[in-house]
Amino acid sequence: MVFRADQEIGRDLAAVDWVSTPLGPVDDWPQSLRTAINILLASRFPMWMAWGPDLTFFCNAAYRRDTLGRKYPWALGRPAPVSVAGAASSLCED
Repeated sequence: MVFRADQEIGRDLAAVDWVSTPLGPVDDWPQSLRTAINILLASRFPMWMAWGPDLTFFCNAAYRRDTLGRKYPWALGRPAPVSVAGAASSLCED
């Protein structure tokens, strides 16, 4: 199972309609992507990654909590430039 390293974020990632993204069905993903996602989800440090030609966005719970804010879970599976735009400025919000 691809999203097993974090039950909460994994549940949200499993809910994304991956077939409609450039990555396609989860069952067709390369092992390298599956491994990278599980490393990302298992980390306690804020992390995000982008994969593929459209830079499809993934993040872990710490990044969601500390940086992504209201863009979560909307940002999952979208192009990273759209997903992380403005995220740094959210660190300065009251």
